[in-house]
Amino acid sequence: MVVSNMRPFSTEFPVKSTMTRSDFISSVVTWLEGMQHSTVLHFGNIKDLDKESADFRSNTGEVLRVREFIANGDWQAIGFRYDYPDEEGRLWRTEGVLKQMGNKEKYNLVRFRSQCLAKVPEARLHTPKKPFLIKSLLKNGWGDKDKMLTISDQPFWLTNTPDSLKLAQSIVLGNATEWLPIVYISANNKNSWCLSQSDIKSLAYYLGGVAHIVVEPDRSFSFSLRDISNGRNVYDGAIGLSVPGQGIIKRYNIGWYIQDEKELLAKIKIAAGNIRSHLPSKGWDWTELQEQVLQALRTHEKKSSLHI
Repeated sequence: MVVSNMRPFSTEFPVKSTMTRSDFISSVVTWLEGMQHSTVLHFGNIKDLDKESADFRSNTGEVLRVREFIANGDWQAIGFRYDYPDEEGRLWRTEGVLKQMGNKEKYNLVRFRSQCLAKVPEARLHTPKKPFLIKSLLKNGWGDKDKMLTISDQPFWLTNTPDSLKLAQSIVLGNATEWLPIVYISANNKNSWCLSQSDIKSLAYYLGGVAHIVVEPDRSFSFSLRDISNGRNVYDGAIGLSVPGQGIIKRYNIGWYIQDEKELLAKIKIAAGNIRSHLPSKGWDWTELQEQVLQALRTHEKKSSLHI
């Protein structure tokens, strides 16, 4: 029996409307096939994944469940729950749901959640990392527009242009994105940053699907941004964390409280993940998908009974 859990990982972001249920399931299959210790797909017929409901269970306790919600003859949402028990009494659970948002929105929405659960009282729990499945989706170009930015695992390098300045102003004021927070890296007086380019790229890769990384071109850009944002911007190498609808809520500098780049990166990763986990959601999680499927089944059974 699962008795306790730590803080889960969760995120939600738009993907291209051209992403079908087959694309999503294929990505899940590729993800599981790439896991060294996973054998769950060997315990069932892979063609069952084309059905509305599929269940796979390995002899080591791995479980994969897939459910699809259909309305008006077409799929509206599809999701999975994958459980992997390890030898230390823990259950690693990952859930993902792809939901169609309709022609009006022109995008689909994907939501992920991962947990480390205890199956025995003495199990040592850890906060789960971002599923590699998210990295795979972004690598294959499925990330869609998040208002003024695109969901990606690459940093966005601003330039000395009016468009970049307008984008930076929107970031400072909280108007640039809807789904993900933004890590904004300002330039210092040496026209460089407190992080190396390599660290910036690694940070963007790590936070892909969780937060955007945006980088200033030089110090003069900071002064121009200050003039149009009432001084609310970060500057002189500081890093700001911008939340949709709020703007920059936190600033980070290497100094008395943060000793070096390694500590700075660790704090930003944790803060960005925490913020994304608490942002409002428009998509479905696994529980809601299950409820919608069950409700549709009950409605169908009720209609069928009326015709008997």
